[in-house]
Amino acid sequence: MAHGAAAANDAPERTREVVLQAALEAFFEQGFHGTSMRNIAARAGTAISHAYYYFPSKADLLRALIFQVTEDLLVSLTSARASAGSDPAAQLAAMVRAH
Repeated sequence: MAHGAAAANDAPERTREVVLQAALEAFFEQGFHGTSMRNIAARAGTAISHAYYYFPSKADLLRALIFQVTEDLLVSLTSARASAGSDPAAQLAAMVRAH
């Protein structure tokens, strides 16, 4: 039973992630102004009300995407730097390759 409850608890986060991914693809293909929340919800395979539940506006959705991309980049660069040892030149080279 706990497994089912855990899966149910993951569903909202999964829906949020699917909406984010759909928005990323739509913004890439159609631009911010050419994309509607309705289009994003359709791409995500969810109701528009779900998209608005997680992101009250398209601008909020864009902010969440910028935050996510920035956070992912920071994690990637930090990992690359840590794996390059203590030489600053090697650290910089590793971060450039990671980016």
